[in-house]
Amino acid sequence: MNKSTSHTLGVVLGLAISASALAGNHSQGDDEPANRRAPQNAAEWFRAGRVAVIDRKLVNELPNLLRAKNVILFVGDGMGVSTVTAARILDGQLKGEDGEF
Repeated sequence: MNKSTSHTLGVVLGLAISASALAGNHSQGDDEPANRRAPQNAAEWFRAGRVAVIDRKLVNELPNLLRAKNVILFVGDGMGVSTVTAARILDGQLKGEDGEF
């Protein structure tokens, strides 16, 4: 891991910890802790939503450093004339043409 990546991970993890601390009492693994009361007014709902979005955004921005264990390969078996024609028309339309020729 190079210095830039290490620094970026440190910043992201620091932000995640800070956001979690600002969000209040979060227990790990639970989306809805038992001791947390539901928001009572619109301002509390907006704040809770904002905190949830920030928490999930910070978690999803961490790079995936793990390698895939499995690969799924989809094979288009049994593509008849109508399926091939539809695929050819779509391909042409995506290229800005009419797709019929």
